[in-house]
Order: sequence, then C-alpha cells, then structure tokens
Amino acid sequence: MDKFNWLFGVDRFTLYKTWTHQSSVVYRFTTWTNMTAYLSSYILPTKENVIFLRVQKPSFSSSYDALKAAGLELDPDARTGLANTLAGMLGQKLAFWETTAGSDIKTFCRDHLDHIAIAMEEIGHLRLFLIVWEPDHEKKATLEGLKEFAIENFKAQLTQAEWEQAMRASFKAVAKASLLAGFESD
Repeated sequence: MDKFNWLFGVDRFTLYKTWTHQSSVVYRFTTWTNMTAYLSSYILPTKENVIFLRVQKPSFSSSYDALKAAGLELDPDARTGLANTLAGMLGQKLAFWETTAGSDIKTFCRDHLDHIAIAMEEIGHLRLFLIVWEPDHEKKATLEGLKEFAIENFKAQLTQAEWEQAMRASFKAVAKASLLAGFESD
C-alpha cells in the first residue's frame, strides 16, 4: 500500500483497454488528467499514473462482477470487454463520468490485501502500477507474467518515456546551469 502516492487517492482513472490473458482479465487504466500530468512533468516531479489490473477470473463478465461485488465499480462497458481501438479509447476518455476514483482503487486494494499483489515501477514520466487480484482465494495472487504483458501492450508509451527521460536530463541540466549562472551574475 505504500506504493501509492498522496495524489493517487484524489485522482480519477479512465479505463482504456481490456484483455484476456493467462486465464485472467487485464484492465488498463490511465489517470484522467494524463495530459496535465505529462505536461507538468517537464517542470515538476509529476508522474502519469498507469494501472494494469489483472483479475484472476477467465471472462470479462466474471471479472467485472467480482470487482463490483468487491466494491470496485468500473465502466459498465467493461463487462463485455472494451473495443481496444483508437476510437474506443477516445470514447472512454470523453466519458469522464465513467472514471474510477483512485480512492476506490486504494480502498479495494486495502480491503483485499491478503489476495492482492502490487508492484510499481517508474519509467520516465510514467508510474506503472501492476495489481493482481485473486477473488476466489483458491490460489495466490501472482504478478508472474504481468510485467511482460504490460511491457508488450504498452511498448510505444514506455519507449517514449525512456527516450524522453534521456532528453529531459540534458534539458534540465542546461536549464539548471542557466538558472545558476543567472544567480551568480547578480
């Protein structure tokens, strides 16, 4: 639970994509304020939160129903799986009333801590959360394979984040040197 920062609880998350993978359903959320977080990350230590939530249930409907019964409400369209197209993602972004509160995600994780596995990684301007939930308590919640799945299905964004991290480092060094030089000349 210590992986969530203070802003996570007041943030809202848009569900963009759904998949079935390894007899589970995977949901990908991104902070609703992703563009604001991205732009402010040039000057502030801000990260764009991205969540891959794997529910160890075999179908969209069984995963959706288990999450709802556990107190985590998702966009009703997720019950049958999302379109996973650019148009579908845009529709999800525009349907801001269907976002999921970060506080609800934190509460869900806290309430099911014994059956959840959480990992977090920071890559450039991204903070990637990997969450796995075993709702039936029959087996252990395991992160095995989820990181590789997330990397494969979020590859373009992760590559961009890595490139930008390298470019921003030189930009920040030049800006810092210029700022310090300005103070020294006064």
